[in-house]
Amino acid sequence: MILVTVGTHVQKFDRLVKAVNGLAEIHDEEIVLQRGTSEIDSDKVEGFAYTTGEHMEELTKRARVVISQASSGAVPTAFKYNKPVIVVPRLKKYNEHFNDHQIQLAEALEESGRVILIHEPTPQSLMAALNNIDSIKILGDQSAPLVAYLRDYFSSL
Repeated sequence: MILVTVGTHVQKFDRLVKAVNGLAEIHDEEIVLQRGTSEIDSDKVEGFAYTTGEHMEELTKRARVVISQASSGAVPTAFKYNKPVIVVPRLKKYNEHFNDHQIQLAEALEESGRVILIHEPTPQSLMAALNNIDSIKILGDQSAPLVAYLRDYFSSL
């Protein structure tokens, strides 16, 4: 199962939701999508707007791979359960966030080899990332240092 999460931010992340719906057309694997404020739906993707942290953790445990915004919630949770992560940062230019801090986080994670970074999600770019998922370093649960780094980083903004 592929778990996709856009988080709980108030701005929509329709670029990722559309790309995931397109991926479901060309990839035969269960996809579960937490779509947040997006109103885009699909009959090929199991989706919901919001749920509990416990439910997201259970879905993460079940997932083969996690596709996520560059967030301080979903990414460390995926690391906690040794799941490979494909990261798609929300961008200010598309009115998906107030600033571009997610690019900085995503690029740092990509540099470390822990994630595959996609700047412009399409069904094809997501499929290519899924086909290259074995290149990601799975280092066990090292989420505590990442969470500490994120807290320091965001408190300095």
